[in-house]
Amino acid sequence: CDVYSLGVVFYELMCGERPYELKVESAAQLEHAILEVEPRAMSRRGPTEANAQARGTTVKGLARTLSPELDAIALRCLGKQAASRYSSVDALLADIDRWLAGEAVLARAPGAWYRVRKFTARHRLGVALSASAIVSLAVVAGVAVVLGLQAREESARAGAARDFMLSLFKRADQEKARGADITARELLETGRNDVMTRMSKQPRLQAELLDGIAKIQWDMGEYVGADSTFAAAARIHAELGMSREAALARTAQANSLVRIGDMNLAAMALREAKSVPGRPVDDLELNARMNEVEGWIAFAHREPARAKEFFLNSHAQALKAFGPYHLMTIDALRGRFYAERESRDFDAAMRLLRELEETSRKTAGVGAVGMAALARDRADLLLSAGRVAESLDHVLASLPKCVADLGPNHGECRELEYSKVNAMLLMGKAQQALEDLPTLKVIADDDKAPALGSGTSLLILRLASAMRLPDLTAQWYGRVASLVEPGAKSGLSRSFRTKALLTLAEARLRERDPLGAQRWIGQALDLQRRDDGSRQVTRLAALAKSLQGVALLMQGRADEALQATAAGEADMTKLVGPDDLSAALLSLNAAISLNAVGRHNDALAVVKQAEPVVRKAMGVAAPTYLRLQALLGEIERARTGASAAKDAVRSTTAMDFFT
Repeated sequence: CDVYSLGVVFYELMCGERPYELKVESAAQLEHAILEVEPRAMSRRGPTEANAQARGTTVKGLARTLSPELDAIALRCLGKQAASRYSSVDALLADIDRWLAGEAVLARAPGAWYRVRKFTARHRLGVALSASAIVSLAVVAGVAVVLGLQAREESARAGAARDFMLSLFKRADQEKARGADITARELLETGRNDVMTRMSKQPRLQAELLDGIAKIQWDMGEYVGADSTFAAAARIHAELGMSREAALARTAQANSLVRIGDMNLAAMALREAKSVPGRPVDDLELNARMNEVEGWIAFAHREPARAKEFFLNSHAQALKAFGPYHLMTIDALRGRFYAERESRDFDAAMRLLRELEETSRKTAGVGAVGMAALARDRADLLLSAGRVAESLDHVLASLPKCVADLGPNHGECRELEYSKVNAMLLMGKAQQALEDLPTLKVIADDDKAPALGSGTSLLILRLASAMRLPDLTAQWYGRVASLVEPGAKSGLSRSFRTKALLTLAEARLRERDPLGAQRWIGQALDLQRRDDGSRQVTRLAALAKSLQGVALLMQGRADEALQATAAGEADMTKLVGPDDLSAALLSLNAAISLNAVGRHNDALAVVKQAEPVVRKAMGVAAPTYLRLQALLGEIERARTGASAAKDAVRSTTAMDFFT
């Protein structure tokens, strides 16, 4: 139906007339005309002066443009039977592209003389100078026969694919009739299993269907399912000797593994893609996709400079292959945006994000999923730049639209949900975030998106411990601890495991168990060492040192606490600058330590320096900012002798600045 409708539009766009010339007076007559009357070719409609002028040409110019090839394309779209039309809109587009490039179009019967004539038009000099034109005729005739056989084979595969899809939906209807509520995920899984078992004697169709199912799984955020489906498609393509298709499927599998969070397996799958025998080494699309995945792996390993290089290469190749308004080009541009954000060049990242948003609105196929991903990207960028209140406001505005367009269980909506609660916890709005606990539990329990699920488990533990909910804290404490136990998921990155350890430490600090916290902090610091054992300055290591200082302060070891919190603040400031929110929050831990050792003036100066940063990031009504104001009051009272320093220490160490 889409191809037929496009054929009607195409016909009128080209010649200025509708395909059907009959004057009909009723719906029945119109129906008869559409079903029974063959439309005339566009070139035979006799262009009018008005139609020619509307198309910026003359009557003769328009007549020359309306070639037999374009007639064939339009009439194929308008075929009376669905089987006589193009199999898809992409096939129609491909034929139009062939005409624009001066190549033979498939809509015309591929006779030898027609193909030789098209070849001669493109290679006049070579044909004129070479006596091998006679040989070329024979070759082209042979190619025509082969193409005819291929066309029949493609038609048979299309029919088999149609029958397969119909049987799949018929089965869904049968399950529904029995009272079963079958989900899209289950339907895809059923389809995948059917393809693997019932189509082993049609391997090419089997591989094509697996590619299609995997792409749908990917679009739905079902990365675990997409991983295994792409892997099966790659294997079958390789067995058929289809090296390009095998390399593309294996690269897509690597990209799925990146989304799952298993960078080791992702790198292994990418190596397999590159080692496919006979893969085209100069293929722009394939190289663009490989560079993109390589960039994501470097990004996950906290190597923004390498990631940026891979993404730049991917974007350049995609632009050359597809132009700016293509999904592949959009993906590569998004990679560049991520690399700039990770490099903390927030101005450059915002410029790229605006370009992404503008380009995506003009790119076919981006749709609701792509726009939801961009909404999440904007939220994360604002959060990384320390604009927490803006990030939260943006998510609160974007999440309802995402849910309305895609449903609450879509991966992009879940990512927005994660961003929302994370911003709330930073601002100290744990009570408000508690309303989202049921949704967070569903996300954490979904093993089809393990990376997001594991991250959400950390978020729930932070929320439970911030709200002092002992039963909930104990449950999720055990769950997070299982992620970092020996023999736990090896695919989790070193960065994620460090975050998990620090989340466990934070929970122990809220429970006023500094010794338990120090055990986790020590493991986190060990993870942040280089492979040769030497220390490195990272944001996570700086946070670990600051938490270590809080643990020491809780034990009454104020001097050691000051040394640790000051070291954490210094490292964070070195990495992100003094005006960054992360550095400002860690400086408050140092201020608490300064106050505890009696250096009240120094403590006061530190808090006053952090105050405008926190105010700008969160606003004056945020609980975290209000706690900063309370800390100022406590330091003032300690400085004037209005309260004992030890009493001030007891209250301020539980003020959650270490989050």
